[in-house]
Amino acid sequence: MVYSNGIEVDYFVVFTVFRESKKLRLHVESAYPKYDGIGKIKKVRFFVIAKTLLNNKKLPSP
Repeated sequence: MVYSNGIEVDYFVVFTVFRESKKLRLHVESAYPKYDGIGKIKKVRFFVIAKTLLNNKKLPSP
């Protein structure tokens, strides 16, 4: 996200994905600015989450 004064801020977003009928629902639970104390987190692409959920497999951990 880029603020109006030009400062770029990364956010850590916690969300859940669930299947409802034939649709996938994405529910954002919280979002807060990322800071150095969080540590290195592996990125998981949305399509990996979607494919895994549709195949009824365990979701990958970040």
